[in-house]
Amino acid sequence: MKSRYRKHVDKLVKNSPIVGFSQTEVFEKNQLINTNELKKLNKYAGLEKDDYADMRYRDYRKQMYSDLLLFVDNYFVCGNHEYVYLLVPTKENQYKVTEKESLNEWSRNYWNREDPKNERDWCYFDEDTVDLFNYITNKFDKSLKNKITRYNFM
Repeated sequence: MKSRYRKHVDKLVKNSPIVGFSQTEVFEKNQLINTNELKKLNKYAGLEKDDYADMRYRDYRKQMYSDLLLFVDNYFVCGNHEYVYLLVPTKENQYKVTEKESLNEWSRNYWNREDPKNERDWCYFDEDTVDLFNYITNKFDKSLKNKITRYNFM
């Protein structure tokens, strides 16, 4: 990657929203938190700068985004967490909780909407979790100021 793009990568990482997971309820929606309070979350990640082989800036951004999606997918499926949060940077070392979802509540609401009479005899594995994953990634994309061309996984 050309050296002139390094500052763009730094700015992209600095302004990246954060997706966090916790086993207990630690934050409320619309709450402002400091960087130090991120330790209350069990796992969290945003776009992170990494050393990839020489690649173009556009491909570097896509690789950063792909790494984030893999992290989020992994912790939705097998992370054993109860809550998922989307934190958007507001000022230096400060974040605002824009989304807070409980996986159990989301699942219950999803199945009440999709199959209210509980007549299904089969479903896809973690169909409700995939719906929540799509919701969180869409909210992440909307809150990311520097747009990255999105992959179409599903």
